[in-house]
Amino acid sequence: MLKHSQIDFSLVQEIYNKISKGDYRQFMAREFPALEQDVAGLALIEQQNLKIAGLIRVEFAAKGLAAGLSGVIDRINDAYVELDERSKHMLLPLFFTGDMSEENTAYIPDKNERDAALMVFLDMINKDKLALDELKNDFVEEYPLGYLLPLHDHLQKGDKASDPIPKKDYNDGQVSDNEPSFFSRMVFFLVRVCASTASSGVIFIIMPGVTGIELPGLIWFLLAGGAAVWTWYGLGVWWKTKKPIEPPSV
Repeated sequence: MLKHSQIDFSLVQEIYNKISKGDYRQFMAREFPALEQDVAGLALIEQQNLKIAGLIRVEFAAKGLAAGLSGVIDRINDAYVELDERSKHMLLPLFFTGDMSEENTAYIPDKNERDAALMVFLDMINKDKLALDELKNDFVEEYPLGYLLPLHDHLQKGDKASDPIPKKDYNDGQVSDNEPSFFSRMVFFLVRVCASTASSGVIFIIMPGVTGIELPGLIWFLLAGGAAVWTWYGLGVWWKTKKPIEPPSV
């Protein structure tokens, strides 16, 4: 399955800018790489759905779920009637993921609002005697790269390799450059054990005699345990920000 990191989103952005301004000459002539051209076409569909989603969210935000429904009906209907019967599936990303397998709340984050808008859409296709499953199949067939949605963040960045792949996924099974060696992990483990034991000993053994504070033994024990835990996890946080300790080179 294709990943976002395999797509040149700078080129996608260039193609998208042209077609969004009505310049379809190079797009129709297939002068661009097929992958980036197909993604740009999918991005255009997404942008149209994002605009509709924004209008839906404004209606609900201004009037509430129940009172805003009439305005939402108008917003969806405006988009719905512009599409012919063979193109109604283009509105499906409002409600479903790009592969049509799950609910989508990326464009309408509030699930109640998303579900209410979907009910409006379902009522419209039922009146036209259209089946939801058939529309889903139509979308997947026309947009086989639909599973890449959402695209808008990648499109805005215009970057290539925009979803980083961990090195261990593609480095022939080798350990990533940032992965600590066995030696580093063992040294750090011993350091954490010694430091935690020392902090516990300071609280439980040294502090009572030095401070002269009289507390039940259980209290000192709990304080010592807390110090050990705090030291253990505190060193763990510190370790993540430091370069691993490596054995000296020979």
